[in-house]
Amino acid sequence: MSLKEIRIEHIGKLVAWLCLCVFLVSCEEKAPKKVKKQEVPVLAKTIMGYLSLPNFVNEDFEGQVFGDIADFLVFDPKSSFAYFSLEEPWDKTHLWKLCSDTTQIEYGKIEDNHMALGPYKSRNKNRLLFRFPARFLNINKDSTLSVHYGKLSYSLSIDQLKDFYTRKSIYDGPALFVYENEGKRYSIANHSAVVSPAGEPSLEAFLENLLPDNLSNEQKYQRTLDFVSREIDYEDINKYEIFFKPNEVLMRGKSDCSGKVVLYASLLEQLKLPYLLVYTDGHILVAVPGKFSKSNKMNFKHEGEDYYFAETTLSGFRIGYTRTMPELSEADIEFIQKGGKRTRLFDYIRKDSLDFLTMEIEVEE
Repeated sequence: MSLKEIRIEHIGKLVAWLCLCVFLVSCEEKAPKKVKKQEVPVLAKTIMGYLSLPNFVNEDFEGQVFGDIADFLVFDPKSSFAYFSLEEPWDKTHLWKLCSDTTQIEYGKIEDNHMALGPYKSRNKNRLLFRFPARFLNINKDSTLSVHYGKLSYSLSIDQLKDFYTRKSIYDGPALFVYENEGKRYSIANHSAVVSPAGEPSLEAFLENLLPDNLSNEQKYQRTLDFVSREIDYEDINKYEIFFKPNEVLMRGKSDCSGKVVLYASLLEQLKLPYLLVYTDGHILVAVPGKFSKSNKMNFKHEGEDYYFAETTLSGFRIGYTRTMPELSEADIEFIQKGGKRTRLFDYIRKDSLDFLTMEIEVEE
């Protein structure tokens, strides 16, 4: 995957449609009645958004949020209805845990040997379809979501999840840079936009358990890298670029080089340790300052200070010692970027900065 030819695709609608197609097989011929759309609270939007994008969260996310009350099917943003199903025998006695006003729940009926509800039908008559306006989604604000890494756990509250979903807990900003070379125009992903600045509570709490006291900065860099390189599985995504936020990388437990770098940079932000994002051809990694060995020759000078490559995709990578295959060196650097809000991408060869893409990418929340 070349960073110069990145395609940013919004896959929310596609994933939601695919999830729906697994269960709902055909639409009624009659057009559904128009339903007045009501504003959905941000917490409900957050939960519905992540349920509609299951590849962005842990496998038991739905179970941690709702327990085993019912199975989520799809959120219809046009009508603001949330669709669920129940296995036969249908137990409706606990649905108040799911819906704050059970009088708002509409149930499917058997029609033409199908289970039907609104514009949807299903061949599986043993599962009861039901829906209600998503604004009545009952969310326990005090609940905590957790993902385990051996003796370590990453936990975040529903409110913290909301802050990630609404981009409050990341630097945010334009998603792309413009790069022109030999008369051609390319776009490069702005990874710093997805990094969490210092003070994000769930990441700070995680680091308190990850790192013992009285470590040097070099030890903090290495031990944090050890976790990211060893515990977060590498996932090769070569069709398109997906921006995973640091909480999503931890919840998934896997990511490509971009997500691993975003997580590592976000953890360094919480530790208030300096770093650089280093862009090479088709790859991204982190460079950190300090007093490390130069035996692997993966280091360079920046503003008079030595920086060393920290490779997140190679399990057990030791800063200053481990060599990559193929070997990376200063000659491979195309762009560097400091972490921060709206920080520009610096062309390492031409010694100038790139402009942001003027067309902003809107994120549906």
